[in-house]
Amino acid sequence: MTTFKEQLVIDEPVFFNTDEFAEAATYKGAEIKVVEAEVSEQSSGSPGFVVPLFSVYLSARDVARPKAGDAVVFRGVTCKVSAYPVSAGGVWKVDLIKETIQV
Repeated sequence: MTTFKEQLVIDEPVFFNTDEFAEAATYKGAEIKVVEAEVSEQSSGSPGFVVPLFSVYLSARDVARPKAGDAVVFRGVTCKVSAYPVSAGGVWKVDLIKETIQV
């Protein structure tokens, strides 16, 4: 029986295939493929202000170690990597935040 990490390595070519699940993005000027995990909003703590948020998966082959503040363009929206990317074997789950907007 394969472990989760082993299965990720086996499935990675399908997961990050743009004909299947992946979309193009730009990470610090380099073209990469990402898979959307979630789209949401997060309160900034100030009444009336929200932070648009994307959560995406990216391959550790494309980005060895994502860092908070790194620039990412996803779906034409310029974002920054949020703190605390989560590693799951050879895949990172990264939150991307856009500038705070008033609603």
